[in-house]
Amino acid sequence: MFITLDGVDGSGKSSIARALHDYMETHHPETVTRLTREPGGVGTHIGEQLRNIVLDTHGLLPETQLFLFTASRLEHCHKFILPALLAGHTVICDRFSASTFVYQFLDSKISLYLYNNSTAAVRELFTRYGLRPYPDLQLILDVDYDTAHSRIASRLGQKPNAFDVMSKATFDLRRAGYLAYASSALNCNSVVIDSAHPPQSVLQACITVIEEHLGKHNENQLR
Repeated sequence: MFITLDGVDGSGKSSIARALHDYMETHHPETVTRLTREPGGVGTHIGEQLRNIVLDTHGLLPETQLFLFTASRLEHCHKFILPALLAGHTVICDRFSASTFVYQFLDSKISLYLYNNSTAAVRELFTRYGLRPYPDLQLILDVDYDTAHSRIASRLGQKPNAFDVMSKATFDLRRAGYLAYASSALNCNSVVIDSAHPPQSVLQACITVIEEHLGKHNENQLR
């Protein structure tokens, strides 16, 4: 099963992704659970180099950002995500396609043609191996500006990246973009989680959704 977590910076998704990985390892030891992230990703040296370029460089052309993110994702999927899924593992990924929709298509106003072709390249890679071209479950963590801004400011010793520095107007655009993505008929496997609550409450809400999804998946296999 392929689970992704997306949301605005400060939504807490990276912490929740790590906690979900620990939960799955403890409560579902029958399945190997792998944790990764984007941009970059486990086992992708070039992906991590691209991550550093994108996150540390201000003023890149939007088209350059999209192509770098797409290159990183193709490497990530080919070298880590797809082999893990084909081996029957569960993969939890911190950011995936929802973030591309928000940060590149909406935020940077990339043309629909370029956006569609970048996503099509990734989808084709999945279908080539007989896998569905979307994550099985997309968790969208939603949070208000004040909470997110406070969380970002409290990150001790962590240098803000090119996407952390944003006005409230930019934040509101991105937040609305994630909600629009989740409400699309194409993304019916997206679930919005209110992440303004304490981390344990947010984690429990995510666990409830995952367990429900696992239950339905197991029922379908038995039919």
